[in-house]
Amino acid sequence: MLDIHALERMGLGQSFAQFDMSAITPTELGLVSKNLYALGLIDKTTANLMVVAGTSLDAMGNQTHPDQKMNALDFFSARIHSLRTAGAGSNEYGFHVVPDYIKTVHVLQNLDDFAQAQRSQRGARSAISGQVNIVKNHAKGISVKV
Repeated sequence: MLDIHALERMGLGQSFAQFDMSAITPTELGLVSKNLYALGLIDKTTANLMVVAGTSLDAMGNQTHPDQKMNALDFFSARIHSLRTAGAGSNEYGFHVVPDYIKTVHVLQNLDDFAQAQRSQRGARSAISGQVNIVKNHAKGISVKV
């Protein structure tokens, strides 16, 4: 899981305020994962899973559409389903990596919650400062229509 309190203490609210796991490119998700890993907030396995997330890979393992928006939660959910289905047979790999994918989903959900909270706080601050400006202008004798 991702410690959102650590993100707050590091002052990363503005950096992640626009994060939207339902509309993120593989390139953006890779950048987010590298930054979270560099800050020590996620482990290497989670970072690697986020880096390689995407709709399709070429023969070299590179994303074929790195700038195409995707829903990261849907991507990882489909991958978990696929691995569980394969793991029901004799696929040992699927059995062993599903927990890593689930952990990655939890990180994404925590990061999405953090981003939503930042947007809400920013919106509340913006509304308050707008009201303060109206009051200040009114106090100066300037009428402002809203």
